[in-house]
Amino acid sequence: MVDAIISFAIENLGDFIAQEVNILVAVKHNVRWLRDELRYLQPSVRYAESRQEEELICNWVNDVRDVANDALTILSDFKALQQKQGILDRVWACACIFKKKVMLYDIGKEIESLKERICMIKNRRTEYRIDNILATPNVQQKQRTLLRTTAIHNQVDVVGFEDDFKTLKAELDSEDPSLKVISIHGMGGLGKTSLATKLYNCSELRHFDTRLKVCVSNEYNIKDVLKRIVKSFMGPEHEQYMSTMDEHDLLEYLPKLLQDRGRYMALIDDIWEGQVGDQIKIAFPKQKNGNRIIITTRNRRVAQMVDDKCFVHQLRFLTKDES
Repeated sequence: MVDAIISFAIENLGDFIAQEVNILVAVKHNVRWLRDELRYLQPSVRYAESRQEEELICNWVNDVRDVANDALTILSDFKALQQKQGILDRVWACACIFKKKVMLYDIGKEIESLKERICMIKNRRTEYRIDNILATPNVQQKQRTLLRTTAIHNQVDVVGFEDDFKTLKAELDSEDPSLKVISIHGMGGLGKTSLATKLYNCSELRHFDTRLKVCVSNEYNIKDVLKRIVKSFMGPEHEQYMSTMDEHDLLEYLPKLLQDRGRYMALIDDIWEGQVGDQIKIAFPKQKNGNRIIITTRNRRVAQMVDDKCFVHQLRFLTKDES
């Protein structure tokens, strides 16, 4: 959850830098500094998020989350002012321009405050030896990864995503013969895996001759991932044949297996890095017979990086009634 909030804050800070050209140089510099610091903090937070049974770790992660949330609030307030300016008549135009300048000045002061908090967060990481705690083995994290890996093999009853299901099913069922990647992204816990699994198991999508699925997770080994992809549609007896293969061999072997198995649908769950998508994509044949790949990820940038023609679907929050 915190990782997704930070990603959203980074994205919005980047948009602010790109769109607001007529702002004080110092303000733009501070916004860029904050965005970059959050980018550097994000990998640590991503790992620390799985270790929040440790009170110190939990407090540190919450501090980073609060900074990201406060940054989003600052930008949200500024966008609200812009929207009001857009609906006012010309009589108020000059006043709105002046108000915008005042608002930008206030943003600069608030970002300065966030900078100080970021520096304090970094100091506390050293002072309280948080890196030492994170370096210790964590059995619970491995158990969570195992649960995540087995989740895509369970039959699920998805509630509240009827419109999302119809939209994504139409993409899977389209007549476009080219290989199409469909990406579902959103915060952790929204139901990405459940929705993707329901699509994968949909009995109405009968025209796929081969189906394969695998969970990647943040502690992935590409060789292991490729082996599990092959096992998902060839069976466990094929594992012994692959025992002597390295990563390069597997990247050549998988497309050969899929080449003659008709139209396929692949579910690649829980991708954390764009590099993983690039590596996996190489392994899938691109013959024009309507093949489909579904991926799930928390990170919007990863969703967009996997393929330049990727259909990117952001999973929304449930409404109050749906919840």
